[in-house]
Amino acid sequence: MSKYFNDQFWVGPYSSGLTEQMSKIANATGRVLLAGGAASTSVFASRPTVFGTLPPTSNYFSHAVEALQKKGARTIASVWEKGSFTSGVCNALPALADQHGMTLQSEWPVPTNPTSENFDNITN
Repeated sequence: MSKYFNDQFWVGPYSSGLTEQMSKIANATGRVLLAGGAASTSVFASRPTVFGTLPPTSNYFSHAVEALQKKGARTIASVWEKGSFTSGVCNALPALADQHGMTLQSEWPVPTNPTSENFDNITN
């Protein structure tokens, strides 16, 4: 890609998956990449020339978990649709719960476009 683009500043594509590959090249060639549609933590990790406008997925719940803990919550449970974004967000919950002295009681990923049957084990 770098042999075709001589610009020093790049604007990333619309998703973390696409931007992940572009961020590797941008960082390796010293180009600045604005990753406006990416949120996956791996897009930005150890890549000082890559920045975004969204918080990394690992930070999405940080303030919410902290606020819950301050209000006296001691446990967390999560249900999320299987997908790169939601998985990235919810995969941070074990560390966040531990950081705030809370217990993560359950984690329930459900398939994309879930049906009521996907929730049977959760609600029973």
